[in-house]
Amino acid sequence: MKNLLLLCFVLLLVSCFTEIDNSNPFDPNYKLNPPTNLQLSSLTDSEVRLDWDFEAPAFKNEKQKQEFEKITKFQIQRSTDGTNFTEIATVQKDTTNYTDSGLLTSENYTYRVKAFTNSNSSAFATSQAVQTSFPAPSNLQFLALSDSEVRLTWNDNSGFEQGFKIERKTENSGFTEIATLPTNTTNYTDSGLFTSENYTYRVKAFNTLNSSAFTTSQAVQTSFPAPSNLQIVSLSDSQVKLTWNDNSGFEQGFKIEKKTGSNTFTEIATLPTNTTNYTDSGLLTSENYTYRVKAFNTLNSSAFATSQAVQTSFPAPSNLQIVSLSDSQVKLTWNDNTSFEQGFKIERKTENSGFTEIATVPKDTTNYTDSGLLTSENYTYRVKAFTSVNSSFSEEKKIQFFTAGALFWTGNHSNRVWSVSFSPDGSKVASGSYSYDNTVKIWNASDGSLIWTGNHSGDIYSVSFSPDGSKVASGSYQEVKIWNASDGSLIWTGNHSNRVWSVSFSLDGSKVASGSWDNTVKVWNASDGSLIWTGNHSYFVNSVSFSPDGSKVASGSEDNTLKVWNASDGSLIWTGNHSYYVNSVSFSPDGSKVVSGSDDNTVKIWNASDGSLLWTGNHSNDVYSVSFSPDGSKVVSGSYDNTLKVWNASDGSLLWTGNHSNDVYSVSFSPDGSKVVSGSYDHTVKVWNAVNGSLLWTGNHDSYVFSVSFSPDGSKVASGSFDNTLKVWTVVEGWYEVP
Repeated sequence: MKNLLLLCFVLLLVSCFTEIDNSNPFDPNYKLNPPTNLQLSSLTDSEVRLDWDFEAPAFKNEKQKQEFEKITKFQIQRSTDGTNFTEIATVQKDTTNYTDSGLLTSENYTYRVKAFTNSNSSAFATSQAVQTSFPAPSNLQFLALSDSEVRLTWNDNSGFEQGFKIERKTENSGFTEIATLPTNTTNYTDSGLFTSENYTYRVKAFNTLNSSAFTTSQAVQTSFPAPSNLQIVSLSDSQVKLTWNDNSGFEQGFKIEKKTGSNTFTEIATLPTNTTNYTDSGLLTSENYTYRVKAFNTLNSSAFATSQAVQTSFPAPSNLQIVSLSDSQVKLTWNDNTSFEQGFKIERKTENSGFTEIATVPKDTTNYTDSGLLTSENYTYRVKAFTSVNSSFSEEKKIQFFTAGALFWTGNHSNRVWSVSFSPDGSKVASGSYSYDNTVKIWNASDGSLIWTGNHSGDIYSVSFSPDGSKVASGSYQEVKIWNASDGSLIWTGNHSNRVWSVSFSLDGSKVASGSWDNTVKVWNASDGSLIWTGNHSYFVNSVSFSPDGSKVASGSEDNTLKVWNASDGSLIWTGNHSYYVNSVSFSPDGSKVVSGSDDNTVKIWNASDGSLLWTGNHSNDVYSVSFSPDGSKVVSGSYDNTLKVWNASDGSLLWTGNHSNDVYSVSFSPDGSKVVSGSYDHTVKVWNAVNGSLLWTGNHDSYVFSVSFSPDGSKVASGSFDNTLKVWTVVEGWYEVP
C-alpha cells in the first residue's frame, strides 16, 4: 500500500513537471505559431513594405511572457523565382513590418517570414509575388501656341521621380530625346517647329535606378490660322474698305493682294500686327477687283482669306421729283444715294436746246428751286452727283405748264350728294346721297361709268374706302354698312339709334369707326361687323378718325369736346374742350398731333399723347372742316366765314387765307402737299397753291359743294354737290410731269 501511494505521487509529480515544461520557452519542444496575414505594398520603384500579424501563445505567468518576448525574433527571406529563398533580415518579435529597398522594377519578388527562438521556430508565412512599379505620366495634352510652338502638359503620377524625359519624332524619323526636366514638372514648350510637319511626342519619368513607361504618344501639327470673314465695303467711286477677323495671336503682320479682272494677284500692302482693315484707293468704276489677305511672321504665313469680286460704284441720284411752286417756279427734289459726292450739278434743257448746267449745289443737298420759267416752254431736268474723278446722272424728268382745270365727267344722283371719296388706287370714286335717293354709288374714275349701287333706308352722310380698296363703308340713318368694293355685295350692317355722321377705317383695314347722333362712337371688326367697343359722348358725334398706327380713335362731338380713345378697348385716353360744337377731327400723318375744328370759331392743335393744347387758330365763324398736309407741316381749315386758312402746324402761324363768297364746308390737301382743294356753299370747287395760296383754278356746280377729295395721285378732284351730282375734274393748273 505504501508503495502504491509512492507510485501515485511520483506520477503526479511527473505530470506537473511535464505541463510546466510545455509552457517553457526554452523547451525545444515548445511550438511557435507562424506569422499570419503577410501583406506586401510597393512603396516606390525600388521599395516594398512587408506587414504581418503574429499571435503569441497563452502563458501561465508573467515571467513566461517576458522570457518569450526576449528570445523571439522574425526571420525574413526573399526569392526571385518563388522557390529559392535567401534570408535578407531578422527583426525583433515586437516588430511586424519591414521595408525592403534597392529592388528592380523588372523583377518579381516573393517573401516569407517565420518566428523563431534559439531553440525553436514556426512555420513560414509566404507572400504572393510582387513587382515594384514606376507609374508613367498620363493625360498627355497639346496646345498649339503659334505656328512654330507646341505646349505639352501631363499628369505626374509618381512621388519619387527625379525628373522627366521628353522625346519627339517626325514622320520620317524615330523618337529622339529633346529635353530632360526636373522633378514635379508637368509641362514643356517645344519651339522651332514647321507647320508642314506632323510631330509625335512621348514623356517618361525617371530616377537613378529606373524609369517609368512612356505616356501614350500623340501626333500634333502646328497651325497658322488664316484671317476670316473678309468683307469689302465701297466707300466711294474710287475707294473700298477691307475688313477681316484676325484669328492668330502671333502674326507679325498681314499682306494684302489684289487682282484686276482676270489678271494675277499682286501684293499691294504690308500691314502691322493686329491690323483688321485696309482702305484701297484710286480704283476705277469700270473694273472688277478681287482681294485676298494672309497673316505672316518670319517663319511661316497663313492661308489666304479671299474675297468675292467687287466693283466700285457711283450711285446716281434717284426719285427725281418736280413740284410746281408757281407759274414761274418749280422745286426739284431727289434722293442722295452716296455719302462721298462733292456736290450735285443741275442740268436743264428746253424743246429747242440741249442740256445746260444751271446750278451746282453742295454735297448732301437734295433739292433745288428753279425760277424764271416761261409757261410757254417745256423743260427737262436731270441731276448728277460728282467727285473729282466721276459723275453719275439721275433719270430725266420733263415738265409742262397746264393752265386749266377741266371737267372730266359727271355722275348723277336723284338728290343731294353729301360725301365723295376716291379709292386708294384711284380707280374708283364713291358717292353717298341724301333723302329720296339714299344710295351709295361706285363709279369708274377713268370714265364715270357706274360700277354698282348700294341702298340704305335713309340719308347717307359719309362714305370711305378701306386702305386696301377692297371695301366701302357708308354711314346712314341708324346704319353702318360695309360693301364689297368690287361688286357691291353687302358684307355686314352695324346699327346705331340715330344718324351715322362719320365713318373711318383704321390704316391696316382691320377696324371701322363710326360716329353717330345717338351720342356714341363705335368701333367694329371690319371683317365680320362684330362690335369691339362703344364710347359715349353726351351729345351728337360729328367726326371720327383713326391715328395712323391704328392705336387711337379721335371723336368730335356737339357736347363741345374732342375725345381720344384707345382703339383696342375703348378706354378714354384724354378729353379736349371747345366752347361749342366740334365738327371735324383728324390726326397728323405721324400720329403725334390732333387737329379739331369747332363752332366756337377756332382750330385747335393738341398733343395726341396727353391732350395738351399746342396752339389755337381763329376764324370769324364756325370751323367745319380741318385737315393736315401729307407731311404734317401744315393744317388747312374751312369755315362758315367764307374762308379757308392754311397754318404752320408747328406754331400755328397763319401762312395764307383763301376766299369764297359763302361757307367753306370741305377742305383737303393734295397727296403731294402742293395744292389745297376747297368746296363751298358758293357752288364752287377751288384749287389753290398750298405754298403761297395763289388760286390755280375754279370749278362750278349749280348748288352747294358739300364734299371734295383729291385722287391718290393728285391728278383729279372729286366734288359732291346739292345739285345732285358728283363731278370729277382733271387738275391742269401748274407745272406737271410729262410722261
